[in-house]
Amino acid sequence: MVPTASPSEGSECSQHTGPSLVGAQLRPGGATAAVVRAPGGGAGGPGAQVVHVERAAGPDALERVLVAALGAALAAPGGPSGGASGGPVSVVLDLGPHLEHLLHHPELLDPVGVVRVAPRAGTDPALARHPSPLVEALVRCRWVVPGGHDLLGRELRLLDRSALTAVVGELSAAAPRCVAVVAAGSAGQPVHERTVADAVQAALPGARISAAHDFGGHGSAAREATVVADAALGAAVDALVDRVEAVLRRRAGRRGAELRLCRGDGGSLSAERARSAPVLVLGGGLGPAVLGAAQVAGADGCRVLLPAPDGGHLVAGVRNGLALVRPLVVGEPAAELVVPSVALDPALPADRADRGASPHSAEGDGALGGRVPDVVADGELDVLACVGAALARPLSWLDEIAAIGSADDLAAVQRAAVQRATALATANGAEPGSADVVEVSTVAVPYSRSGTVRVRVRVGGVGR
Repeated sequence: MVPTASPSEGSECSQHTGPSLVGAQLRPGGATAAVVRAPGGGAGGPGAQVVHVERAAGPDALERVLVAALGAALAAPGGPSGGASGGPVSVVLDLGPHLEHLLHHPELLDPVGVVRVAPRAGTDPALARHPSPLVEALVRCRWVVPGGHDLLGRELRLLDRSALTAVVGELSAAAPRCVAVVAAGSAGQPVHERTVADAVQAALPGARISAAHDFGGHGSAAREATVVADAALGAAVDALVDRVEAVLRRRAGRRGAELRLCRGDGGSLSAERARSAPVLVLGGGLGPAVLGAAQVAGADGCRVLLPAPDGGHLVAGVRNGLALVRPLVVGEPAAELVVPSVALDPALPADRADRGASPHSAEGDGALGGRVPDVVADGELDVLACVGAALARPLSWLDEIAAIGSADDLAAVQRAAVQRATALATANGAEPGSADVVEVSTVAVPYSRSGTVRVRVRVGGVGR
């Protein structure tokens, strides 16, 4: 069970005068919200505690749980009834389960028009489609404009302006509300992709345009899946954010409220950034629950075991208070995207350290390599997800391809990537100057020219 604390019990929670923390999760058919007290006392101190939990079902479940949670947060010390001028209420919303449900029901989303920029169109019908049926079901129509670059940004073919004019004319006639643009090599050189996106936006000023270079990554199928999902989910995320902001305006009172959304990697981003890049909100649910379990246990580094739907367990790692990540996978058969998500794997029988262990943490034989504790989450995953959401840090993720010829080149590439990732973390809601580098990795790209490397950077900050 998740530890709870009541302000009337005289716990440390009742002395908390900082901004109140509310985490909420929307899932198919219902919603949960929790008022959370952050861990205190540093290493070895008490873990996060839940002050209030609210659950509801039905089409207005999200509004109902937020109203109740805000009432509990505002009644806590630091709120108006507490007689002190508290800071704003921090509200972090996990939409991941609901958005993944929408992806599996394309009739609930706007169909997407896809424009590929490639040296030539695929002649096999199978190559003209996306390999994932889930992604292909979101696509209304597809066009190809000759052009594109290689991984390192070298032009493979001049952009065919006459073909672009013809495609824009057909797009104007079809008038899709959402358009995804993906160009070969745009992660290294986005000029062709930007030219096409600008032409489409000029012809369809009311359409939502998603461009692959905004997300980086590697692999044409994964990059196309990312922009298709981003375009399709835009209207849904806009509507949900509008609903939540309306509740916060009505109910937050004089203290006000700051809204952020949970990222798939367990971090958070501002509502404005979520509107502009809704695919970053995918992959929640179990990811925030991993961090919530670690926060409740007061563990910055641990291995978390969650109950799986099939009755087994899923295992994830937490290091320095952040979950280990990998590219997001959705659907069955699986479609990989280029945005990050918390890495969850089926636990082997030997990994299931809950035999005779505390429901929250166990040190020793079950610990990974004997170096970190195991944290076993026992039930109430929606509450743990709310805890993880409420305490989520603003994060950014960068995944790029570069060419280096020396150690100095590598250092320069890494510095530039860290600077861009830091700017993204600030755009995602981090306090300026608070961002720090969580992870930098550089690996050689196989089957590529010597000196071609893939650089991944993760930066985290403190929420405003």
